[in-house]
Amino acid sequence: MSDNLSFLTGTNAEYIAHLYAQYQRNPASVDSSWKQFFSDLNDEEVSILKELHGASWTPEENRREANAFKGVDVTTDPVISNGNGQALPSQDVRQATLDSIRAIMLIRAYRARGHLVSDLDPLGLRKEEYHPELDPSHYGFQPSDYDRPIFIDGVLGLETANLSEIVQTLKETYCG
Repeated sequence: MSDNLSFLTGTNAEYIAHLYAQYQRNPASVDSSWKQFFSDLNDEEVSILKELHGASWTPEENRREANAFKGVDVTTDPVISNGNGQALPSQDVRQATLDSIRAIMLIRAYRARGHLVSDLDPLGLRKEEYHPELDPSHYGFQPSDYDRPIFIDGVLGLETANLSEIVQTLKETYCG
């Protein structure tokens, strides 16, 4: 096998095998670059992909493709529950995701730069500077977002918190 095909045996092998299986079922269902790659495969690379299928005697329920990587259908909206068994609209899921990502970015900024706004001048001689990376608006938050609960997965010791609580905790922790 040529060196430029070594990615077939690495950590991507299973994913590529599933793409190949998808290609075999319907060549139009994969990206054109993969379609070209798969159409150019010679016997050696095909045998590597077939090894992922398992031995001929392997029971169907134990084959890797039956229990492993499952592709995500990006043509449908994600179905995420609100905890009461009701699906949330995709725009709510997107907003919650953005809130979490932006809050984690803000937390990271305070961890790295919170000392820049620490009160280390008891005489008040130093001129205060504005640091945009420590401002929630820098991450897209608006004043109306400050009371919305945001999932932060245990960061700052909280599972969820609103932006006001996050900023208060950050200032107490990194700027005191």
